[in-house]
Amino acid sequence: MSDSISTSPKRSVVALVVLWSLRLLAVAVILGGGLFIRGKLASLRQPPARRVAEEVERVVETTTAHYAPELITLNGYGSVRLATVLPISPQVGGRVMRLYPNLEDGVTIPAGSELLAIDDRDLRLSMAQQQAELTRLTAENAVLEAELHQRQQFVTLRRETLELAEKDLARVQALRAAGDLATLSEVEAAQGRVLAQREAQLALQTDLAILPTRSAALVASRGRTEQMIAQLELDLTRCVIKAPFTGRVQMAHIELGQ
Repeated sequence: MSDSISTSPKRSVVALVVLWSLRLLAVAVILGGGLFIRGKLASLRQPPARRVAEEVERVVETTTAHYAPELITLNGYGSVRLATVLPISPQVGGRVMRLYPNLEDGVTIPAGSELLAIDDRDLRLSMAQQQAELTRLTAENAVLEAELHQRQQFVTLRRETLELAEKDLARVQALRAAGDLATLSEVEAAQGRVLAQREAQLALQTDLAILPTRSAALVASRGRTEQMIAQLELDLTRCVIKAPFTGRVQMAHIELGQ
């Protein structure tokens, strides 16, 4: 009785091991068969046909881009104030000869437009007179320089003549002192010649000293004349007034012939 009881559990364990072994074998067989069938099917599958890509021509339309300013309009609301207010008035006197067409309040004038022109005939006449005066002063200064050079030569000549007269006086006085080889009248005549040459040389030196002063006065007069010509040239440019920038006339108080 005890032997039958102890033997039955051992059999049960063996039977259970055999059962699980059979199950695992069945699973392995099924997996192996599946893998085998899959490999066969994969070897029988045809690869997809390769298709050569064809280049398709497409028609496009092109246009050339050119640089050009773009006018942008901005709409806004509010109070408008003037950015720049420039009062324009003539800087020279004269009668108005030309005016911008329709110069009146509210007109827009482009930059560089001639606003008005003043009669410049009096200025041109004064210009001609001053240019003539400048020519005269230039010629007079040239004559003075030539005279200065001539006077310097005269002074040199007078100095040499004075030296000769002094030598002659010394000779006559030596003869007079040595005996009656020279008369008293000859000595006095030699002294007179020396005095005359000294006076002539002094007069030339005085005139020569005045000439630089006259030359300086001419240079000053010429400088003033050149300044007046420069001022007249500036006034002539001011006879025509042009718009410095594009703007709108706020108030116009000028008339033709004014």
